[in-house]
Amino acid sequence: MKKSLSIFIIFILLATISISATSAITIEEKPTTTGTFTGEIGYLRSRELNKVGEISGTYEQRNRVYTFYGDWEMTTGQYAGTKGTMKGAFGKNILLGRITFSESSRQAPIIGFIDFRRDTREFGGRFMSIIGPALYFKGTFL
Repeated sequence: MKKSLSIFIIFILLATISISATSAITIEEKPTTTGTFTGEIGYLRSRELNKVGEISGTYEQRNRVYTFYGDWEMTTGQYAGTKGTMKGAFGKNILLGRITFSESSRQAPIIGFIDFRRDTREFGGRFMSIIGPALYFKGTFL
């Protein structure tokens, strides 16, 4: 009984210390930034992007995380005419999200890498899903 009472008191002390410490921290939220993006997706052949589709949409920045919502469409190849939506988030270089196929409403997760050139307002990267091959993407943002 004495051991459990001592452990209980220690947990209460730790909880009050952490609560008082978190109340002293103020998180300053930066103003949000919104914009649009357009680009293309495809395979990399001979260091050039062989375009098979297009992407477009909007993004919003909150502190260090960006969220995006947009549309994608396959324009050439076996799956030409396939369309859908995409949404997700990305941080420093990691992209996480979900794509939806318009015809069947099927969804698939995506994960990838993204890189920005803020001076030229360009982005690029690579993503993959459980459906289809890993594709590269590049484009511009405003």
